[in-house]
Amino acid sequence: MDALAFLDKATASKRQPIYVLAGDEDFLKRQCRDKIRGIVLGDTDPEFALATYAGDKLDFSTVRNDLDTLPFLAPARLVEIDDADPFVTAHRPALERYAEAPSKLGVLVLEVKTFPETTRLAKMIPEAGKLTCKAPAEHKIADWCVGWASKRLGKSLDGDAASLLLDRVGLHLGLLAAELEKLSVAVGDRPRIGPADVEAFASRSREGDVFKILDAIGAGRPTEARLVVNPVDDEP
Repeated sequence: MDALAFLDKATASKRQPIYVLAGDEDFLKRQCRDKIRGIVLGDTDPEFALATYAGDKLDFSTVRNDLDTLPFLAPARLVEIDDADPFVTAHRPALERYAEAPSKLGVLVLEVKTFPETTRLAKMIPEAGKLTCKAPAEHKIADWCVGWASKRLGKSLDGDAASLLLDRVGLHLGLLAAELEKLSVAVGDRPRIGPADVEAFASRSREGDVFKILDAIGAGRPTEARLVVNPVDDEP
């Protein structure tokens, strides 16, 4: 399942015994992880029912014991494994056996860079538990900004304002979400965020400048690239 579709669901999804957050978009992974915590733990303090491990030096028995531990003041135990690619590689047979008969007391979350659908393990996990955390295509990120502002912040974001925001901030979803949050606060009760608001309140990021520089160089406009690096050169 696409992570954006998972996040857009208005109601809580049915709890899955295993979740795999696969891809290279850390912002979406954090958002999915937060939503999974809500699904699994509800209002329970995570301190009582959440265990987080690094995946590079971890044995399966530790994870299995945690998953089979009776949860304290929570509907279930939640075990999250960060950078789990080496863990999945090292313990694939054990994970396959676990997927056949997962614990009824715990939920396992694997955060990985890659999770090929051709593997037996991937085929054993329901689609609802496999979340693809990849940024939208570059030409769709402005639309993503418009949707994020509407659904998460209750604000209308002009198309021109979204394009200007990309120009200033770049394509990183986490940075864009942070700037949209700032813009929402800045406009107060006004329902609309326009280009003038972006000009006035959005920060210019180094990432955004890098994209402008590369575009200018690729188009054979070295002077424009130089002015991005040092705007004062444009002064007489």
